Amino acid sequence: MEAHALFLLLGLGGGAVYAILGLGLVVEYRASGVVNFAHAALAVFVAFVYSGLRQDGSLLLPVVGIPHEVALAGGPIDAVPALIIALAYATLLGLGIYLLVFRPLADAPPLARLVASIGVMLTLQSLLVLNLGSEASGVGSVTGGALLPSEPVAVFGTTVPRDRFYLAGITVIIGICLWALYRFTNFGIATRAAAESERGIAVVGYSRVRIGALNWMLASFLAGLAGILIAPISGLEPTQFTLFVVPALAAALLGRLTSFSVTVIAGLTLGMLQSEITKLTVDYSWLPQRGLQQGLPFLAIVLALALFGKSIPDRATSFLERAPRVGRPRHIGLSSLGALAAGAVALFVLPSDMRLGLVVSLLTAVIALSLVVLTGFAGQVSLAQMAFAGFGAFMTSIISDEFGVGFPWSLLLGASAAMVLGLIVGLPALRVRGMYLAVLTLAAAVAMDAFIFGNPDFTGGAEGRALASPGLFGLDLGSRGAGATTFPRPEFGILVLVLLVIVGVAVALLRRGGEGRRMLAVRANERGALAVGVSTSGTKLLAFAMSSFIAGLGGGLVGLFYGTVSGKQFGVITSLILVSVVYLGGVGRISGAVLAALLFAPAGIGSVALQQGLGIGRYMILISSVGLIVVTIVAPDGLSQLLDDGISLVRRAITRRRSSPSDPPTPAGSSPGAAPEGDPHPPSESLPVAASTLSRSPVPGGAS
Repeated sequence: MEAHALFLLLGLGGGAVYAILGLGLVVEYRASGVVNFAHAALAVFVAFVYSGLRQDGSLLLPVVGIPHEVALAGGPIDAVPALIIALAYATLLGLGIYLLVFRPLADAPPLARLVASIGVMLTLQSLLVLNLGSEASGVGSVTGGALLPSEPVAVFGTTVPRDRFYLAGITVIIGICLWALYRFTNFGIATRAAAESERGIAVVGYSRVRIGALNWMLASFLAGLAGILIAPISGLEPTQFTLFVVPALAAALLGRLTSFSVTVIAGLTLGMLQSEITKLTVDYSWLPQRGLQQGLPFLAIVLALALFGKSIPDRATSFLERAPRVGRPRHIGLSSLGALAAGAVALFVLPSDMRLGLVVSLLTAVIALSLVVLTGFAGQVSLAQMAFAGFGAFMTSIISDEFGVGFPWSLLLGASAAMVLGLIVGLPALRVRGMYLAVLTLAAAVAMDAFIFGNPDFTGGAEGRALASPGLFGLDLGSRGAGATTFPRPEFGILVLVLLVIVGVAVALLRRGGEGRRMLAVRANERGALAVGVSTSGTKLLAFAMSSFIAGLGGGLVGLFYGTVSGKQFGVITSLILVSVVYLGGVGRISGAVLAALLFAPAGIGSVALQQGLGIGRYMILISSVGLIVVTIVAPDGLSQLLDDGISLVRRAITRRRSSPSDPPTPAGSSPGAAPEGDPHPPSESLPVAASTLSRSPVPGGAS
C-alpha cells in the first residue's frame, strides 16, 4: 500500500504540469475559440530559454541562420532573475504569436486555426532542433536549476520529494486565481462576453484584439511556467515534450474548456494515475508493459467527449464554415499518361541523389492522397495518418515473413489491416467532428505510437522488421537489387509511380462519382445531407476506410523502399508534418497533394534541390511550417489553387486579347467568363452543386 501511495504522490509533478498547461488552453479557448496545439511547444521553448540563462547567461532567440543567442551576462544568471526574464519572454512570445497568426485568423474556419496551430508547433520545435539539436537537454541538467526544494518528506509511511506538493499547491493557487479573475473582474466579464459574441463585444466598448492579446499573454505565461517547473523532474527533449499537449487537452476537455477547477482536478488525477500505472505494470506482468500511460489521456478524451460533448461550447464545432475548395478532376486519362511519362523519364535521367529525393516525394504523395479523401472530400480531420501508414507497413512485413505471402498480395493485405484500424479509430467520428475529432485522433496517434510501435514483439525491436524485395512476373522491383550500384533503382521508382497514378485515378473517380458527391455533401451540411437521404455515418466510415487503406498502402511502400520497418519512421510528429505539407499544397485537390510532396516533403526532391542549390535542405521542415502559417492566412485553399487561379487568369487574358470587335456579341443574360452549357461545373469549386443545395437547407445548425 505504501508503494502505491508513493507512485500516486510522485505523479503530482506530471499532473501539475498537465493541469497548468490545461488551464492555459482553457484561457486561449475562452478568448479566441482556438484549441492551441502549439501550447506545449511554447512551454518547452521557454524552458530552454530559462536553461540558457541559467547555464551561461545567454538568451535563446526564435531565429535561425543568424546568431540565435544573445549574451545578457558574463556568466550564469541566478534562478529568480532568470525566471522573471523567461516568463516575460514567454508573455511577449505569446503576444507575437497571437498578433501574427491567430488575430488574422479570428474569423477563419476552425480548420484553418487548427492547421495554423500545428504550423506554430512545428516551427517552435524546428527552431529548437536546428539550434540545439534533437538530443538537447534542458533545465534538469543545470546545477541548482530546480526552483523548488526537492528534499524528501514522510507521507503515509513513505518518503516523497517535497517539490511534488509545491507543484500541486502552485497549480491549485493558479486555478483559484484564474477563477476569481474571470468571475469577478471586468476583464473576465469582457472575456466571457467575447466568448459569447466576438463581434458584439465591440458594441459595449471593449476591444476584441486587446481582450484576445491579454488572454494569450496570460496563457503563454502559464505555459512558460509549466515548462520551467517540470524540467528538473522530467528533463526536456524538444520532440517528446511537445506532445504533453495531449494530456493537457484531456484535462481541459474534462473541464469542458470552461471550468478551471475541473481542469486542475483532471490534470492532477491524470498525472497520478499515469504514475500508478508504472507500479501496476511491475506488479502485474499480464498487463501491457508499454503504452498504458500514453493511452490513458486518449481514454480520458473519449470519456470527455462522450459525457460532455454536447455541453462543451460549440465555437469549434461549426467546422469548415468555408472549407478549402475542392478541385474537379478533368482529363484524367491524359493527366495520368503525362504523369507516368514525365515521372519515368525523371527516374532514369536524374542522378542518384535527386532520384532518391523524387522517390521519397512519390511515397509521400501516396500517403498524402489519403488526407485528400478524408479531410478534403469528407471534411474529417485526422492527425493519425502516419500511424495508419506504419501499421500497414508492419502488417505487410508480418504477412510476408510469417505467412509466406508474396508481393503484391502482402502489400494489399497490409493496407487492408490498416483500413480496419482506421475504421476503429474513425468510429468516434460518428459523434464528433472538426476540432474535437482532431484532438481525438492526435491522442490516438500518441497511444498507437507507444502501444503498437513501442511494442518490440510487434515491431521486431530496435532493428525493426525486414521486408523482402518486391518482384513481379520474374522482375526484380526492389530499391536495392542484387549487384545494383545506385540507390534507389529506377525500377522501384517506376513501381511507386505506377501505384501513385493508380491511387490518384481512384481518388479522381471517387471525386466525380456518387460517393464523392455524398462526401462533399456531408462536409457541407450533415443535417442537410441526412434530410435528402445521405447516410452520414456510412459516408464518414467509407472515407476513413479508403483513407486508411491508402495510407497503409503508402506505408507498405515505405517499408519496401528501405527494406526494414521501424516505429521511428511513423511517429506522431511525422503525422503532423504530413498534415502541414498537404494543407500547404491544397488539401482539397489531388494536384495539391502531389505538389506538396514534390516541393515540401522532408528529404524529398524539393529538399534535395534546396540543399544542393542553397545548402538549406535541413531547414525544409521549418520552411514548410512557416509557409503553412502564411498560406493559412493568405491562401487557405493551398498553393495548387493559387497556381490554378493564376493559369485561369492568364487564359482569360489571352482570350480577351484575341477577341476583336468583329466577334459576335455576348448573348443577354450571360457573362464572358461563364462556363459552357455542357459543363455545369467550373474547373475548381468550393462545393459541388448538390452540397451547395444542401447548405441552403432550412434545417438549422448547419452541421451536427
